[in-house]
Amino acid sequence: MFLKKLIFMAMFCCLATAMLAQTETTLPDTNTDDEDEQIAKPDPNPDSKLGIKMGFLTHAITGTENKNSTLAFGMTGGGYFRQKLGLKTWLQLEACISFRGGNFKANTQEYESIRLLYADVPLLLMQSFGDINHKWLFGIQGSYLISPTMYLKGLQLPITGNLSFNRLDFLPVVGYQYHTTFFDLQVAAKYGLLNINNGNVWPQNAKPLNNNGTMHNIALEFNIIF
Repeated sequence: MFLKKLIFMAMFCCLATAMLAQTETTLPDTNTDDEDEQIAKPDPNPDSKLGIKMGFLTHAITGTENKNSTLAFGMTGGGYFRQKLGLKTWLQLEACISFRGGNFKANTQEYESIRLLYADVPLLLMQSFGDINHKWLFGIQGSYLISPTMYLKGLQLPITGNLSFNRLDFLPVVGYQYHTTFFDLQVAAKYGLLNINNGNVWPQNAKPLNNNGTMHNIALEFNIIF
């Protein structure tokens, strides 16, 4: 829990810093004449750019292991580097932290929630259509599981030890990104190709017992990009 709080604080500080810097660049110079007072607008299409992204996501765990899966909500945030390849083509490399997993319909002593803390590295090809403000994005994301947590219905404390999941996952990414004057808005869908279930017994013999069925990550992200 301390690690999650620390990550949330770091993400909040990054966003606050970016917004403060953005505000400072848009304030007019009171020492100049009115005709010289202009908002400093960033280049809409630089050759390269470093920035930060933050957002929230809806996510779930699908597969044959537990068919009572329902949607959950999480957060994501990190940084990116974007390189222009052509007039309307860009390559974007991101490094993020995300909270994924899923909720499940459960009875007492059954697991009702699995939370997965991931380090994500998406590599995205972006192609504009119409004008440069509208972009399709396609790519692949490599993810490494940092910490898994399971919650049992009726128990206040989560299970954190001996949770055996595959650490690596790869997720195809498809989405859309819209450029505004000072930031971008991004929506992206992601689906895990790998079965993350190792088939080992759940800690404390949590029900339903692990039957070695499949478990796949699925997520829909909504991000703001500076």
